[in-house]
Amino acid sequence: MAGFTVLDVFGDIDEIARSHGSLGDRRARAKARIDRFRGDLSKAKNFQPDVADKIVADLKAKLEGVTVNRAVDRIIDPVFRAAIERLGAEGAKSPSPRA
Repeated sequence: MAGFTVLDVFGDIDEIARSHGSLGDRRARAKARIDRFRGDLSKAKNFQPDVADKIVADLKAKLEGVTVNRAVDRIIDPVFRAAIERLGAEGAKSPSPRA
């Protein structure tokens, strides 16, 4: 379950955003982390879809909070925006949990 907790994923994105490497590399790594988050979420057993939707919404709100509060930081802002875009690109619905 730790693979899809909001704080874990947010922390990973923050670490990626502040890491060394090109902007393109950091954006790609942030998007890959969102993909892993969605994969972990879809593998969760006995998980109600509305709970999964809330987890996704909570993560998105936390990521968006950074872009609002740190909008002038050209180093990390684009990485958080890439994660938000990837989170939204998967559609508004969360993956269906396995029974």
